[in-house]
Amino acid sequence: MCEFVGHILEGAPSLYTGLSGFRDGWRDWLAPWASYRTEIEDMIDLADDVVVLVRDYGRRMPGAPEVDTITAAVYTVREGKIARSEFYSHRSDALRAMGFEE
Repeated sequence: MCEFVGHILEGAPSLYTGLSGFRDGWRDWLAPWASYRTEIEDMIDLADDVVVLVRDYGRRMPGAPEVDTITAAVYTVREGKIARSEFYSHRSDALRAMGFEE
């Protein structure tokens, strides 16, 4: 079973379950964006977990200024498959969740 957890907005994290949940979570996140892209800046291998440090870029409306944000994701891998993915709007929150102090 795969879990997709978003710590992006204020309040309780969004939780999606299974492959269809992973897809639905991404669709929900991408829905308000006219264009969206992610660049991987670094990856930290922690055996069963991988922290992915990213920079996201997006436009809410065509022709609008592009905004960017520095975020992170944590993927838990079991038997070669993603078992859990957690997305954080603040890189420091992801690093703290994995036991790193800034």
